[in-house]
Amino acid sequence: MWRSVIWPPTAEQNHQPRKRGRPTKEEAANHPAQDAQVIVAAEVSQQTTDRQQLLPMVQAVRETLGSAPETIVADAGYWDTISLRNPALEGILVLVSPDSKPQPPGAPLPPSAPNNADALRMRERLSSETGEALYARRKATVEPVFGQIKEARNIRRFRLRSLKKVACEWKLIYATHNLLKLFRHRTAFTPRWTLLAA
Repeated sequence: MWRSVIWPPTAEQNHQPRKRGRPTKEEAANHPAQDAQVIVAAEVSQQTTDRQQLLPMVQAVRETLGSAPETIVADAGYWDTISLRNPALEGILVLVSPDSKPQPPGAPLPPSAPNNADALRMRERLSSETGEALYARRKATVEPVFGQIKEARNIRRFRLRSLKKVACEWKLIYATHNLLKLFRHRTAFTPRWTLLAA
């Protein structure tokens, strides 16, 4: 199973709820990394679920960026009460849904849903205006990257075998994804006179 961490919103955006709809030109100019979709960490494991992968991915982000992320937003597959209590996550705003299918407020939880104090606190955090806005950004930041790799680039399976080789192949895939993003960003905002002079 392969995992990636996509470049997060800027520090200013991490704690400001975003209004619905498309950003204005001013918002886009002030926050160019908001939708950059640059992968900053990627790992491959043979585990069938993501439950034990939250801490290794946070560590990979620390190694890549040289510091801890301000916010972590992950889907329900990463929910693990023991991992969420780890001291390595102190000082980081962690948003991981405890429910694969979130219930409306006041609705009874399914029997399989976590029902401990950590899960209740996380549901409160996710239902806040800020938590809701940050978690909603995940759909527009993380999910398109997998679609671009699978659909636009037609990379649906690994061609190499063995964990070590697959890990190298995945890192090559994400590196080329990042190069394409950087190239498109550069050419999209290059003034015409610069292109003519070159």
